[in-house]
Amino acid sequence: MNTGRGSARAALHLVGAALVTFWLFAAPRPVDVWTWIGVLAVLAWLGGALLRGTERAAAALAGVALAAASVAVIPTGGITFTPVVVAVLLLWADDAVPAWAAIAGSIAAPALMAVGSIGQAPGVPTLLAFGGGIVIASLAGASRRQTRRLLRQEATLRQQQQEAAEQAARAALARDLHDVLAHTLGGLVLQLDATEALIERGETDAALVRSRSARRLAGEGLDEARRAVAALRSGAERDGHERPGEVMDAVEELLRTHRSLGGSATFETDGTPWETSDAQAAALVRAAQEALSNARRHAPGHPVDVRIRWSTDRVLLAVANDVATASGASPGGFGLRGMRERVDALPRGGRVDIGQDGSRFQVRMEVRR
Repeated sequence: MNTGRGSARAALHLVGAALVTFWLFAAPRPVDVWTWIGVLAVLAWLGGALLRGTERAAAALAGVALAAASVAVIPTGGITFTPVVVAVLLLWADDAVPAWAAIAGSIAAPALMAVGSIGQAPGVPTLLAFGGGIVIASLAGASRRQTRRLLRQEATLRQQQQEAAEQAARAALARDLHDVLAHTLGGLVLQLDATEALIERGETDAALVRSRSARRLAGEGLDEARRAVAALRSGAERDGHERPGEVMDAVEELLRTHRSLGGSATFETDGTPWETSDAQAAALVRAAQEALSNARRHAPGHPVDVRIRWSTDRVLLAVANDVATASGASPGGFGLRGMRERVDALPRGGRVDIGQDGSRFQVRMEVRR
C-alpha cells in the first residue's frame, strides 16, 4: 500500500514538473535567463521530491528549488510559482528539516520574489495572491509534519507495547516453569534420597513405592510444564473463570503431594468459596505450591499450616511453618518474587506479605474480588 502511494506521488511530481517546463518554453515570451532559472528550479524540485535515502540532500535541493523558482516568479509571469509552493511544502512536511529552516524558506520566498520583480511592476493583487499561496502551503506542510510525527510516535508506542507484552509473556513462562520445576525437582530429590536410604536398608518394597511416587511426580511436573508452554503459545492466560471448588481442590492436591513426600501439613478453610478468574486461581495455587516447596527445602520435617479464608470481597491464603534455622526461606527467591508479580498483574490487585515472625516463616497472599 505504501509503495502504491509513493508511486502515485512520484507520478504527480513528474506530471507537474513536465507541465511547468512546457509552459516555460511555450509561453508567449522569449527564452531567456529566467527561463533557464525556472528549468533549474524544476530539476531541483524533482530531485528534492524524488530523492530517497539522503534527507539532507533532498532538503538542500528543495531549498534550491525554492530560491530559483521564487526569484523567477514575476519575470516568468507566475509560471514558476508552482515549484515555489511545492518546495515550501517539502521543507515544512519533512520533519528532518529544522522548523527554523522551514520558516526561513517561507519568509525568503516573498523576499526573493521582490528581488526578481525589480524593474517590473506587478500588481498588488498579484503579490497578495502569491503571498497567500505561500502561507497556505506553509500551513499545509506544517500539518503534514505534525501528522508524520504523530504516526512515528504511534509506531514507537506500538513497538514498545509489543516488547512489553513479549517481556510479560517471558516473565509469565519463567514464573510457571520455576514453580513447576521447584515443586517437581525438589520433590524428586526427596523421593530419590528416601529411595536410596530404603535400598541401603534392604527395604525394597518400600523403595519401590517411593520410586513409583517419584515417577508419578515427574510425570505431573512434565504435564504442568507442557500446559504452561501451551497456555503461553495460545495467548497466555485465559479470560474465563474457575469454578469455586477448583482452587480448593488444587490446594488439597498439593497437600497430598506434600504429605506423600514425607511432609506434614494441616489445612483449614473458612467462608464460602466464590468464582475466581483464571489469573486469581493461578496466583493462589502457585503461591501455595511455592510455599510448600520452600517449607520442604528449608524446614524439612517441620509441620506446615495452610489456611484459606474466603470473605465477600477477598480471599486470604496463609502458609506458615516452623523454620529449621534462624534464616528460614530467603524472601529474595524467584518463586517468592513471582508471587508478587502475579498479584500485581491482577486487575483488582491484592497483597503479598512474606517474612519470618520469631520461629515461624509465613507467606500470606490476599486477592481482591
